[in-house]
Amino acid sequence: MQLDREVDWVIKKRTFDEAQNLNHPRLLEIDASYHQLGDESIYAELLRNGKVDRLITDDEIDYAMHHSPDTTRAKFRGRFVKLANERKILCGVNWSYIQLYEPYQKLFLATDPLKAEYEEASGMISSKK
Repeated sequence: MQLDREVDWVIKKRTFDEAQNLNHPRLLEIDASYHQLGDESIYAELLRNGKVDRLITDDEIDYAMHHSPDTTRAKFRGRFVKLANERKILCGVNWSYIQLYEPYQKLFLATDPLKAEYEEASGMISSKK
């Protein structure tokens, strides 16, 4: 509970415990709406009341919304989909696999969740002109 100003689930537990102690009539609503976004969210209210510490700025959030960290699968998948679209190659991508449909009919499985790159998939799509 020492992180009740910094870690989301600890903040939520503290908020929920406080409401429960007050026999708040909207306890279930508070629980259900805790993760809503925007200026009217519970987080925004906690921030306005000085009950949570802000760890990053709005500019950092905006940047992160448009730029994946370099060492993640998201970064590779974004580059892969962009290249596939440029080359007009039909593909499907999720967190467990990359599927090339036309003209390749090839599936690349992610067996290591910490491995960010698929060298074989990159090579296959990069070599197509």
